[in-house]
Amino acid sequence: MSLGLHEDKRRRRRRARWTFAKWLLGFGLIFAAGAYAYESGSRLAEREVARLEQDIEDLTAEVAALRQQTMDQRRAIEAGRVEAEELRRRYARDVPTGELRELFDLMRERLEAGLPLERLRFVIREVSAERDCDGRPVTKRFVVRTPLYQGRDHTVTFADGTITVTAVGTPAQDSAGNPEAWFDVTEPITVRTAHIGGTVGEASGLLPLNHAMVIGDEEHRFSVVPGPRGFVEVTADRCRYP
Repeated sequence: MSLGLHEDKRRRRRRARWTFAKWLLGFGLIFAAGAYAYESGSRLAEREVARLEQDIEDLTAEVAALRQQTMDQRRAIEAGRVEAEELRRRYARDVPTGELRELFDLMRERLEAGLPLERLRFVIREVSAERDCDGRPVTKRFVVRTPLYQGRDHTVTFADGTITVTAVGTPAQDSAGNPEAWFDVTEPITVRTAHIGGTVGEASGLLPLNHAMVIGDEEHRFSVVPGPRGFVEVTADRCRYP
């Protein structure tokens, strides 16, 4: 009886030790798994941190490159603006405009027509703001020709008959809109001057109208204003040229 009881106690102690061993083994496995998981997570976190740090370095380098590129572009834009402003100033200084351009075109036209450059230089050097005129202007009147009038008194002469002046205009209209023989003073006319030596000139526009003709060392200036119906009055003056 006591032997059986003793054996039973031994079995219970072995079972208890085995249960304890199993629990101890289980806790050991759990601890090992936890340690492995922690180690794996640590290595993964370290790799992720390293990757993020590398990304930060790459982005920092990219931002620095973009900033440098932006600064270079700004410098290039500023340099281009300065160059454009310099070109604008040089253009404004070197390329004539307005009345100066008209004078430039006229000089080029005269040079292309065969006027010697030295002659043009002489004229520019010698010309003055004050005109040296003879002070004896002559005024005459004549009929302005139209398609309906080609009759008499449509020319006058000056400079001892060597310069002829004529004009052509647009016919006036009556109240019914019918054309009349005389010219319309509210419309442009064309004044023509011709020298016996072959020099001719022409000016067009509304009255009053001014025109000049250079013959040798003289400038003949003409001022044309409206006169009696169908007529204009032209005043001629002779000045030294240049």
